[in-house]
Amino acid sequence: MLDDLLAGQEKSKFILMQDAADCPGRYLLLNWARNLYKRVGKTVLVCYERPPQYFTEWLPKDATGRITFIDGNLRVPASSEGGFDILFEKEITEAISGPTCILFDSLTLPILLRQVPKTCAMLHRLITNENVLQVLALIHKDIHDQHTCDLLSSLATSIVDMSPVSLLQHKHNIRHCRVTGKVFKTVESVTYDSELNVKTITPWTSTTDVPASSITSPQVDPLAKLSFNLSLTETEKEARSQVKLPYIKDIETEISSRIIYQPDEADDIDDEDPDEDLDI
Repeated sequence: MLDDLLAGQEKSKFILMQDAADCPGRYLLLNWARNLYKRVGKTVLVCYERPPQYFTEWLPKDATGRITFIDGNLRVPASSEGGFDILFEKEITEAISGPTCILFDSLTLPILLRQVPKTCAMLHRLITNENVLQVLALIHKDIHDQHTCDLLSSLATSIVDMSPVSLLQHKHNIRHCRVTGKVFKTVESVTYDSELNVKTITPWTSTTDVPASSITSPQVDPLAKLSFNLSLTETEKEARSQVKLPYIKDIETEISSRIIYQPDEADDIDDEDPDEDLDI
């Protein structure tokens, strides 16, 4: 599913990627930006966490002419004042000309500086714009509460939830809703090479998972540092097995016995059932 979304074979109006500190989604965002500029007329990339130079150094040289960069760091110092639009909606709208795709390297900063409903309203206006083919945004799920993530997820047609496996391998839980309304859920493994290019995209299997028990430190023997010995050698074990303990019957006699009971005349023997008056 993820490779179809990257290639544009699966249409999705709003893709929301959720990463964490130990599983950065910027790797996938770079590959997405490279794929978009090849197949879309124009791409707008809003940079909040990294300057535009970070992306231009990684992307091919011919991509800079087809991608419009909006540096979100220029307005952050004054973003706490109400007269500034940290979401850059005006600049984004002016940059839209013909079929356009819009990317946000992270929505965490504007969400922290503005109310979540304002961010959702801006995203909704972009999604419903007839010239916008696709909107892709990244958020850090370990910073926001679950309510914020749910609000943004309600707008998304595709959600890519990332979790770490290793430094260059991530596990992706993908939920994709088609135009027909059918919902697909898959779990896939993505590996990257040393240049952060997507190397492989394969279905996730249980054998791929690394159990927590396998990465725990080896157990320490508590008897190793004792000043006395608690273990027995083979000779000591054999000698212990030959010791006869008291009260052990080791000789079988040939004389058998039995118990004979002779009732006493003074015994009170009642033949009646003592429980016959009970109503059970």
